Amino acid sequence: MKQKYNITLCVILITLITWAVSNPIFAFEDDFVHPKINEFAAEQSILDGDYLLNELGISGGLDSKFNTLTIVDCLKEGGTAEDANIRCLSHFHDPLKPWDDAGLFLVPVFSSSALLWAQHSNNSA
Repeated sequence: MKQKYNITLCVILITLITWAVSNPIFAFEDDFVHPKINEFAAEQSILDGDYLLNELGISGGLDSKFNTLTIVDCLKEGGTAEDANIRCLSHFHDPLKPWDDAGLFLVPVFSSSALLWAQHSNNSA
């Protein structure tokens, strides 16, 4: 009886793990969701007001264009580009841990806290 229970449990676990890793996860998918998050953030921020005009002299607001892209388009593309390489591992900080241990920790990957990473002069902008 116990052996049957163990086999059933293993089959269920294998099925769940297979399902979990085979289905796409869209929560932070960098081609659709992340650009939408950046667009929403820009529209809710002080950028969508007098800030661009008063602080940076940009009179068209978020619709101002640089080359062919609006400010919102630049923010959307920047968010996607930021997640397209190894830099995305440096986006994490756990405020409940000491700074030296507050970064992303996934065996075998460890990245320093975003706060520490941002202060290193050897990191590219």
